[in-house]
Amino acid sequence: MITIAANDTLQITCSGERALDWLLPNNQTGIENRVALTECASDTYCKMLTLTEVIGNDTGSYKCFYQDNHTSSSIYVYVQDYRSPFVMSASEPGAVYITGNKTVVVPCLGSSSNLNVSLHSKYPEQTFVPDGKSITWDNQKGFTIPTNMISDVGMVFCKTKIDGESYQSMMYIVKMNAAFKEGMAALGSEMKKFVSTLTIEHVTLSDGGLYSCTATSSQMMRKHKINVIVHEKPFLFLGKMPLVVETILREPAKVPVLFKAYPLPEAKWYKNGEPIVANRTVKLGYSLIITEMSEKDAGNYTVVLTNPINQQCEKHTFHLVVNVPPQIGENALLTSVDSYKYGSTQTLTCTVYAVPMVTRIQWYWQLEEDCTFNPHQAGIGNNPYACKKWKNIADRRGGNQIEILNDQFVAIAGKMKTVSSLTIQAANVSTLYRCVANNKAGEGERIMSFHVTRGLEISLQPQGQPTKKHNVTLQCTADKHTFESLTWFKFRPRVSGTRQDRLPMPVCKNLEALQKLNGTTMKADRETVTLSLFLHNIILQDSGEYVCIALDRKSKTRHCLVKHLAVHEPVAPTITGHPRNQTTNIGETIEVICTASGIPSPHIAWFKNNNSLIEDSGIVLKDGNQRLTIRRVRKEDEGLYMCHACNVLGCTKADAFFEVEGTEEKTNLELIILVGTAIIAMFFWLLLIIILRTVK
Repeated sequence: MITIAANDTLQITCSGERALDWLLPNNQTGIENRVALTECASDTYCKMLTLTEVIGNDTGSYKCFYQDNHTSSSIYVYVQDYRSPFVMSASEPGAVYITGNKTVVVPCLGSSSNLNVSLHSKYPEQTFVPDGKSITWDNQKGFTIPTNMISDVGMVFCKTKIDGESYQSMMYIVKMNAAFKEGMAALGSEMKKFVSTLTIEHVTLSDGGLYSCTATSSQMMRKHKINVIVHEKPFLFLGKMPLVVETILREPAKVPVLFKAYPLPEAKWYKNGEPIVANRTVKLGYSLIITEMSEKDAGNYTVVLTNPINQQCEKHTFHLVVNVPPQIGENALLTSVDSYKYGSTQTLTCTVYAVPMVTRIQWYWQLEEDCTFNPHQAGIGNNPYACKKWKNIADRRGGNQIEILNDQFVAIAGKMKTVSSLTIQAANVSTLYRCVANNKAGEGERIMSFHVTRGLEISLQPQGQPTKKHNVTLQCTADKHTFESLTWFKFRPRVSGTRQDRLPMPVCKNLEALQKLNGTTMKADRETVTLSLFLHNIILQDSGEYVCIALDRKSKTRHCLVKHLAVHEPVAPTITGHPRNQTTNIGETIEVICTASGIPSPHIAWFKNNNSLIEDSGIVLKDGNQRLTIRRVRKEDEGLYMCHACNVLGCTKADAFFEVEGTEEKTNLELIILVGTAIIAMFFWLLLIIILRTVK
């Protein structure tokens, strides 16, 4: 189902395995200058339907089918035009035929899926409201009503209200089908209607019972019965209804109110104590109808029924739970990294959001050569892999050595999620990994291509954060005895209008999305060959995924590596962690940290009393000069210390004063060590002399 606003452009793509064509709804008029059927650029058997300046009457079923047989696929499109909510039918408009069927359909179709529609008749004037049983309205079919209820009326039409304004469909004349006319041929060409009305005044309890009406002619006889119930006084009773109602995300839900009453009561709805107003997705009455559930629809709902005569009130409150099928967050990331260096340690993660929460995530795997890949399935968001049989992760025969970390429950963006991680201790075998999560609302899965590449590496020169107007070089180095035909590519920007939730497509299986790059140089030595890609005076648009593809000399299979290049705007340095003033005693240790941010990363230097501070005995600089440590503090270490952070856009600084207390004589650690060493040496010398004399 697709919903689109009036005057927008509708685009639908259909792909298959043979020649295709489109079939449009039969209620459209004046469409010749607005519709176009074009071939897709990316697929041989693919045809795109484009319809410009859509109107409400473009609502309907659009069918794509094979030209050589009847196999087809269809999608229903709603063109929301609230100035014209009903679709005008192009198939013999203005007539509804009465046949021998028990029901008749008035074809007043809706251009929106959430209308409250009633049926009205003229000659005589009557109103019919859907009751969910014998009288219904379907936006794709029309108004269904028992035949006997409109067989004696002259005309019917549908009516709805949107934002307080009334709209009605075209008029339909009620006609008898030819089969019925044959039985009435003896009565003449004009059919006559007779109406008999039974009126009971001052109704009492004894007037209740079964009444029947019989109509006869020389040709046939018809009988209709109705049961009349007479109540002694107004009443209102609620039936037994659940206290908790569970629904599923994005699916419709209907919660009926069970009651017995006379006369029919007034109904008012509340959510979490606040009145609810009906809108395009929420319909109110003797049922709560939500056309498409969202998480914000969860809450406590109360319906209050009031008898209009004696004002008796009854209410019922229930808790609406919206269950969410498992959603794996990584599936929404179009990551192109699917190749990993041989022998490396990698971690794969599945982050699952679901209601109720998933308590356990199951992992599976299979060898890459035992699975096939269908790019067309990936393009439409389906699972593109077909494996003979997924192996349980506990069966590690022939696979990589792995370790499964315990599932964690963490709060991410205000939602509790289940995080499961799989660590490949050494990437030796190309495999596929699959994580599966289940709850009562459904199942979610993520399939990860884990292609192991040996003898192929990518490096960036210079290292660090590339910024605008700099020159960078991407180097792809391969074992020359294993690989040949090295080539640089870049992922093209995503085409607008493609599915946002499509599955990631592996690099080596998605060559159509790659753009070959020039400006490369080749260099070789005894063991390796390097293909360098030079990017001069880079700009923000140079950011993206760069792909090096090499051909295996023996098997002629492609091996791919991906490098993400992020080009940044230069940012002036900022001190994020300021050093603090300190007071310490002689002989103790001082440690301060000065952290800074900026692009490119700022260089940090220390100064004491405006003189450059360098590492010396007792002075240690670590973590890129961010951490300053002064051991065995002396009196001369007292002073003003300043941290400077500089990059290409300038410098910033922060200072702190170190105060040293005490005197050198009392706590001079170096003197204590020297004296102690001398005493120990003299003791051992005397001990040695005593031993020698004793021996003599």
